[in-house]
Amino acid sequence: MLTPLNTMTDKKYLRDGVEKVCSLTIAGLQTSDSATYYCAYIRGSGASIGPGSAVRVKQPSDQTPSMKILVPFEEDEPKVIIVCLVDGVDQAPYWIISGHRQNGTTDVGVSDSSNSTSHFIRNQISVSVETWASGAPCTCVLETENQRLNRTVRGKTEMDAAATPCWQVEEFVVSKECAKCTPYESKSSSACSMTGYVEIIRCPKSKRDEYKSCRSAVMEEHLFWKFEGSMVGLTVIFAVLVVFRQRALDRLASEKVRKQIESI
Repeated sequence: MLTPLNTMTDKKYLRDGVEKVCSLTIAGLQTSDSATYYCAYIRGSGASIGPGSAVRVKQPSDQTPSMKILVPFEEDEPKVIIVCLVDGVDQAPYWIISGHRQNGTTDVGVSDSSNSTSHFIRNQISVSVETWASGAPCTCVLETENQRLNRTVRGKTEMDAAATPCWQVEEFVVSKECAKCTPYESKSSSACSMTGYVEIIRCPKSKRDEYKSCRSAVMEEHLFWKFEGSMVGLTVIFAVLVVFRQRALDRLASEKVRKQIESI
């Protein structure tokens, strides 16, 4: 959202224009003045807005530069927007897409917290869905006087998508309820190795049918009675041990009493 500046009455901002050149002077700079400033020409009901100038006001600090890349969850649009966030420096990063350098679009963001206000540089670039889907490397690069920082992301290729179970990345329906694996399924499907039971999943978006490991009611009942049997067995064993221990203690007590009587 754009916020207009009142350069007529607000002494903080001084506008100076000569013919078609317009300049803005900001007095008493503070970190809260960090933003992207746009020059606008208004004529009648129309307005023309320039590309903007990113201004970042930063207090001196020894903060280590950090970088984070945000990628989209969905890839249905013709273009994929990738965002690179950089903090701790004033320089703007650039991109290397499939080996070619691209500058992207840079602006300044502000993050407010309960203790302080922090500023970061945001650089975003759009790549075609074909480039993203091919798994081409998309690298955000930041070069300073002392170091070079970069992060690389890749889109999922068709091979990666095929290797990922469809029920982990999209909506699905159960086309066949949980049932015990057949001998053939036990050999051909890795999902059977976990519980011995599988259900068949249908993913409408990718039109794929896949096996998914599951736990059936019969299996849960079998495990329950197995657990109950184990507990009963342990109870019997400990009860027998207690009886034998008690009898041994009784014999020792009787022997002790007998010896005391004989010594009288």
